[in-house]
Amino acid sequence: MVVVTQEPDCRKIQNQIAQMLGLRLEEGSPWTRAERLRSRILCTHRILVILDDVWGWLDLQKLGIPPTCKILLTSRARDICAQMGAEVILPLEVLSGEEAWILFSHEAGISNDTSNLVPIAKEVANECRGLPIALISVARALKYKSRPLWDDALVQLRRSMPTNIPGFLKDVYQPLELSYSHLEGNEAQNLFLLCSLFREDSNICIEDLVRYGIGLTIFNGIKNLREGRNRTHALIDILKDRFLLVDGNRKGYVKVHDVVRDFAILIASKNEHRFLVNFDKIIEDWPWTDPLRDSYKNCTHMSLFSGYTYFPVCLSFPNLVFLLWESEDEEMREPKCPFEEFKTLNVLHVHKLHILASPSSIQQLTNLRTLHLRDCNLENVSFIGELVNLEILGFQGSDFKILPAALGKLTNLRLLDLTDCQNLQVIEQGVFAGMVQLEELNLTNSYAAWEVYEGNKKNSADLTELELLLNLKSLSISIVNTRVVSRKMHFTKKLTDYDISIGEFPTNYHSSTSYIPCTSQCSLQKSMALSLPTKTKLGEWISALVKSTEDLRLYGDGSDNIVHELNSGRFQYLKKLAIQECHTVDHLAVTADASRPSSGIFPTLETLHLREILNMKEICHGPLPAKSFGELQYLHLQAITGLRHLCSGPTPNLSLSNLKSIYIYECRNLVSLFSTCVAESLVQLEELDVGDCQMMNKVFFHEERQDNVTNSNLEFPKLNKLVLRCLHTVTSFCIKKDRISFPQLMVLKMEDLPRFKGFCPAKSSQISPVGRNTDLQILFNKKVASPRIKMVKLRMLDKMSKVFSHHGFFHELEFLEVDACQGLRSLFSSSVAQNLVKLKELRIRNCRRLTGLIEKENKAQTNTYSTVTFCSSKTPGIIFHQLEYLEVDACDCLEALFSPLVAQGLVKLKELQIRNCKGLVEVIEKEDEQVQMNNDPTPFPQLKYLELLNLPNLRSFWHTNYDIKIPSLRDVSIDANSLSVVQLAKIAKHARQRNAWKTRKLFLKELASSEETATLVEEENQRKASQTSSASCEDSRFASCQFTSTLDVRIAAVARV
Repeated sequence: MVVVTQEPDCRKIQNQIAQMLGLRLEEGSPWTRAERLRSRILCTHRILVILDDVWGWLDLQKLGIPPTCKILLTSRARDICAQMGAEVILPLEVLSGEEAWILFSHEAGISNDTSNLVPIAKEVANECRGLPIALISVARALKYKSRPLWDDALVQLRRSMPTNIPGFLKDVYQPLELSYSHLEGNEAQNLFLLCSLFREDSNICIEDLVRYGIGLTIFNGIKNLREGRNRTHALIDILKDRFLLVDGNRKGYVKVHDVVRDFAILIASKNEHRFLVNFDKIIEDWPWTDPLRDSYKNCTHMSLFSGYTYFPVCLSFPNLVFLLWESEDEEMREPKCPFEEFKTLNVLHVHKLHILASPSSIQQLTNLRTLHLRDCNLENVSFIGELVNLEILGFQGSDFKILPAALGKLTNLRLLDLTDCQNLQVIEQGVFAGMVQLEELNLTNSYAAWEVYEGNKKNSADLTELELLLNLKSLSISIVNTRVVSRKMHFTKKLTDYDISIGEFPTNYHSSTSYIPCTSQCSLQKSMALSLPTKTKLGEWISALVKSTEDLRLYGDGSDNIVHELNSGRFQYLKKLAIQECHTVDHLAVTADASRPSSGIFPTLETLHLREILNMKEICHGPLPAKSFGELQYLHLQAITGLRHLCSGPTPNLSLSNLKSIYIYECRNLVSLFSTCVAESLVQLEELDVGDCQMMNKVFFHEERQDNVTNSNLEFPKLNKLVLRCLHTVTSFCIKKDRISFPQLMVLKMEDLPRFKGFCPAKSSQISPVGRNTDLQILFNKKVASPRIKMVKLRMLDKMSKVFSHHGFFHELEFLEVDACQGLRSLFSSSVAQNLVKLKELRIRNCRRLTGLIEKENKAQTNTYSTVTFCSSKTPGIIFHQLEYLEVDACDCLEALFSPLVAQGLVKLKELQIRNCKGLVEVIEKEDEQVQMNNDPTPFPQLKYLELLNLPNLRSFWHTNYDIKIPSLRDVSIDANSLSVVQLAKIAKHARQRNAWKTRKLFLKELASSEETATLVEEENQRKASQTSSASCEDSRFASCQFTSTLDVRIAAVARV
């Protein structure tokens, strides 16, 4: 490994590599040295060169590192890795809570068993928020330190602006300082510092950063909003490449790590123009001293987040340009300290402000360029017309009824955002007449009562006023009146971005068609939703917009004329198509000749959503040309009841290599999805979810390849989730394949598939002879590979006799649930059971024929199995050692659950629930005489909850002569009427020792007094004592385990076994 550093020294790097290879580089030209080093590396096998702390592009040829050499480089900038041609870039993410504590405790020298600093140390580690550099630096600084120093460190970490930076924080901030100082230009630095003004760990809306940045004139040389937005995204990419910002939890948002945010606040507080973050915390220290008051006079940026609705006194901030004031809990009144004290403000963002009357003190802020009044109660907004320098005005979610004509004075306004102003009823005539610079108008989920008036009879602004907005480039608007469709409009010709909705839609329509993720890097910029009456004539302006749209949503029968034009080739920009309840449509596209020169059907389409189209028989009629659906990523079909085939013609040219998600439900006449030829192209498929298709007989049908090449294997390389539900006639996943592979499959859910025989059903000669029903099959046989599967849920698979037979592919399985599989005799063989090393949760319900969890393999005969049984004493004991939860319910043929060896291996079992098993005789079977058991058995050392309910034939929990030790038992529920009293005593002994009855009682159906119970215990002990002397000594332990009136335990009268 070689540390490159900020200023790489070629000769030094060469010497370090040569020294590690045992090579002495003599003086010479750089190229001579490089050639010697290159020759030595090529002669050395299995070499990895690690270049640490790379700051810029390195000429590897000049260093003497050949291109065939494997290289691992580390850098604080993602773009450097890309410039160096890295094949894989792995960002160092923040650590999880458990990982962070392991690293922190190791570096701090803290042991969970010995240190009394563990509680405070965990708090300190938590404040590092998983950031490795912070965890390591803080832990090392506090190693072997006393408790007061730990307490002080915790206080310092919790402060956004520590007064005196301790040494451990300096070590954390130093690499951040380097990344920050090497940002090119002031724009990225200013944008980064702006992010520190938001709440800790908050999602920061990128669009807010755009608007604030424009208001603060952060960006140099931009001419319009689009350029400002592009610049913001470019700067954010730079900050993310330097790991100063990370992606937020939602698309269009970013976040700042808490430690990085504290660093940004520290930098901003040192600058000449000071930032005040969480100013409400400073207000709590009022009254201030004069020096403190003076120190805030240079403040330029301020944020407040608590419930403060006023300033304590009129404060003067003569240099303040940015104020972010949010309240989540209550509505603020207009502050007693009026806004005119902040006359220098350029950006004001207020959340939940209640302005009672006009004029407001806000109208004094004549320098404002960006004003956000979000979720505010505004009785009258006429005063805003006085803010003549305003460029960006946002009313998102605010409550007011009239947009007054006075706002027409805002001649410099470039963006007006009225999103979610649901109570807006009137837009007065003339509002838009003066907004000559307006570039973007957003009326999403807002005013929709637009009209086109004839003559001069106008009660409010109509659509024709938008003709006056000569600079309008972006428009989001809803229009209920569908008559506007046939009118002449010209304002749309210059639109570059639009989201236009015309007509009335069901309440949940937009949410039901927009759940599919956006496929482009940014949100789709051209979108239309139409709900039109039948036989509606489209105006030229609508036709032009539809043909250029990227996102088209059609609802109702009035859109059939648009659907019929979809395969005309005119919709060359369409990326997302959603059609609902357009019942007159029988197909989307018709082709006659697949060989004709064509760009294909829907060549740019990325998502297709069809719902409740009753008469559609097929999506495409006829053979498909090449490149059809070539970019499709998401396919969603629901309630297309007439659909029989997705494509009626042959599909050898169809390649769906970009498809990521398939969701098909309630298509009751659909016979199958695609051919196996098409299935071979699904190399990007991540999720397949199919259900309620009554006529489907197989998921993928067989089709001969056009090139006559036979492929006996089928692989879905990226499929991670497979769901099949309510497919009553499906018998297989595919046919005529020797092997099917799911290398990335992690979740499998199959429900109500009564005829399903397997993914690749075995031929009759290969079926294991289980019982008399030759139809019974193994779900995961040797033909099916799924090495990474973690969760399996199976319900109502009647043809399944066993879940697993092959033991090579299930070592990652963590969760298994089997319910109502009436043909199931066992879950898996003993070899498979030994391989389930990560299984944590096992649920088995309503499997009436299940006779055992594990089937013993008969090695004397190949391809055959012995009679199904429970986990016998001959079954290896090291099975299910990670199992934490086991539930068995309504399995009537099950006689026993575990062998003693297997029971002793369940060292992590915490919950055991057994219910409604009529044939269960014992939980842990009687010991085999040939098996030597531990004299001090502890079958379930971590068992906390035990439930035995409605088990009428249960005679024994464990048929053993030894004491049962369940040391962690805390919660018990039992109503087993036939369970031996001695067995109860054994269980209750440990329950009482652990005070298990504090949270629950031991419930039994028939009650007996403590005296009766004591008598039964004594009689049982005496009976066993008379049989064997060895048992006498052991059973005498339980004579003292009597239930007194002080112990809140109720026990049923039990029959002796």
